[in-house]
Amino acid sequence: MFLRHLHGKRALQGPPSSASHAPACPSRCTAVPEQPAAGARLAREAAARVGAGLALDRRQGAGRVAVPGGQAGFSLIEVLVAFSIMALVLTVLFQVFSTGLRTAGMAEQYSVAQRLAHSLLEETAAVRPLQPGERTGEFDGTRYRWQARVEPEPDLGEGLQSERFASYRITVQVMWEGRGGQRDFSLSTLRLQEEG
Repeated sequence: MFLRHLHGKRALQGPPSSASHAPACPSRCTAVPEQPAAGARLAREAAARVGAGLALDRRQGAGRVAVPGGQAGFSLIEVLVAFSIMALVLTVLFQVFSTGLRTAGMAEQYSVAQRLAHSLLEETAAVRPLQPGERTGEFDGTRYRWQARVEPEPDLGEGLQSERFASYRITVQVMWEGRGGQRDFSLSTLRLQEEG
């Protein structure tokens, strides 16, 4: 009776679990490898991406000057090209400024010579009677020299058709030593003089 009762209990429990009494796998069965966990796979992919990025950064940064802050700097060729362009620009600017200074200095010299020539011309034309001839001299305290010449102008006298007047051409020239050689400035005028 007890055995029958126990056997009924087993029948109610059902057949034994296949997990505990699984038959041995025959030799031709292939083992299925365990799949890696999702976290490990993601970690490996992230590491691969980081490694590729570092390699790319190393290739792109080859030959560049390191700059603090992790930013890419300039290569040596770029620096040399920039310095060359700057040197050319500075040379051109220096030449322009030098030419401007020389021009300003020359203009000042001509302005002084013009004032001196006007003064000398008025002084020579004021002399009476006008006598043909040539005079030379220097302006005191300056580097300027002068030359004054008085000569008859027969063409103008013939046009007047008068024996009472004689025409003279007065020419003054101011000379000085400037950069590049001797410079000069000339003025000329005509004067009539009544003949006695």
